[in-house]
Amino acid sequence: MRPDLPTQQTQAGNMLVMAVFVILVMTMLSLAIVNILSSASQSVIYEVLGLRAQHVARSSLETHLAQVFRADGTLDIAACDAPLNLDFSASTIVSVQGCVAQSSCRSQVYTSGDGVVTHLMFNSDGQCTSGNTVASRSIAVDAVER
Repeated sequence: MRPDLPTQQTQAGNMLVMAVFVILVMTMLSLAIVNILSSASQSVIYEVLGLRAQHVARSSLETHLAQVFRADGTLDIAACDAPLNLDFSASTIVSVQGCVAQSSCRSQVYTSGDGVVTHLMFNSDGQCTSGNTVASRSIAVDAVER
């Protein structure tokens, strides 16, 4: 005896079920790929804004250091006490538009066997905004004048 072979009537609708399954699997794969690409582009945006924020923080810090440690070799403590605010919003440099930076300085004077030592502590914060995304970076530098 021969086993009963499936006929066209008993297989009716199987292709429809397989087609729906394949369509669902392909849709889920497509959505996963779109989600991965979207998160990758968002992380690039954060990285670029973070580098810009670090750049403006460093610019503010270097400007403040130049005001305190003058080119003629003198130390201007009054410039240390005044905070330095830089706003790059109206800058003609496109890469820093939407960025702000603030630098502050504290000084402490010590006396030691070598004489008077001035310890300066600089802090600089940079912040860049693009749309709803905000990135900020901070830099700290200590300097000693003997």
